Amino acid sequence: MVDEGTRAVLIEKHLNVLRHRHKDNQDWWRALDTKAQGNVVGCGILLAGTFATMSGILTNSDSALRLLLRLTLGSLLGSVAFSVSAVLMRKTKTPPPPLI
Repeated sequence: MVDEGTRAVLIEKHLNVLRHRHKDNQDWWRALDTKAQGNVVGCGILLAGTFATMSGILTNSDSALRLLLRLTLGSLLGSVAFSVSAVLMRKTKTPPPPLI
């Protein structure tokens, strides 16, 4: 059997690994959150510009340009939707308290 000193050392090492993994996960989510927020801002600016110029383009252009505009709007809206979903999905558990 394992004595109490060895058991305590093993538990402490395991908890340190778990804390390190938790810190890495938090850093990863923080980076993802920052990138998603920046993506929403960039796409919002592009969407505003697209909607501002859309009235002139839709009335005086051919169908290929209108199709390109619709694809651009769809891509930007999809990018905003995925970025917002990335910002909202960030539930992490707190690290375990020390047992010793």
